[in-house]
Parts: sequence; C-alpha cells; structure tokens
Amino acid sequence: MFTFDDLKSMELTGFAPFSPTNKFRGKIVYFPEKEYFTILNRTGKNIEVMSNNTGHCWNLIYEKDCYTIMHKHELSDPYHYQTCIGSLYDVVLYIVGHDEYQMRNRHNVSVEEEKRSGSYFWKLIDIYGLTA
Repeated sequence: MFTFDDLKSMELTGFAPFSPTNKFRGKIVYFPEKEYFTILNRTGKNIEVMSNNTGHCWNLIYEKDCYTIMHKHELSDPYHYQTCIGSLYDVVLYIVGHDEYQMRNRHNVSVEEEKRSGSYFWKLIDIYGLTA
C-alpha cells in the first residue's frame, strides 16, 4: 500500500506531466523533467497537494482505512467533498485521471485513445500494476 512518503517520492518521478497551459487546452503536453505534485501541507494523516498540471488542490485525509478526498479548483476556493477511496495508490490514479479529463477540455475518450496519447494514468498502471 502507498504511504505519504511514497507520494513524496512520486513527486520526483521522471514520468510526470507538467504544464500550466494544459488546463482546458484540449491536448495534454508532457514535460517529464517537472514534478507532478506540489505538497502544500502535511500533518499527521492529512496531506494537501496541488497538481502542477491543473492547479487543482486536493486535501487527502486518512481515517478508518479510507482516504477522504476534498477538492478545490483554485488555491483561494474552499474545499468541497469529492469522494472516499481505500488506498493512496487509487487516490493518485483518481487525481491523475481527473487532471487528464480536465486537460482534454472535459472530453471523454476511449481507453485505446487515452493509451495512444501517452496517458500518465496508464503509465502509472504499467509501472505499479492495477493494485499496489
């Protein structure tokens, strides 16, 4: 199972897409030398991160074998409840999938098209498998 330390190490992954211009651009541009997340705050079983792709912020609160995910679109916005997910690995996949959806102008695409586009979501699955 992923830990917050694993998330910190993922921040430095060489596969991470990054571009502030990706937000609502319609085409995902990858800059693998950049970090995927900026960790904004970490206290106890709580970690707050910002996606460097979309600027969206995520507050991950671990309680009772589940990560409660709070989300906001801008730093100045208040958080709203997004969902609850069992493992940090699945949380990361959820956030990456959300980012890629946003970066495609909120257009759904087929799995085949997503894989052909060099999706980071599918790279994570290739690296870590369907479960971690």
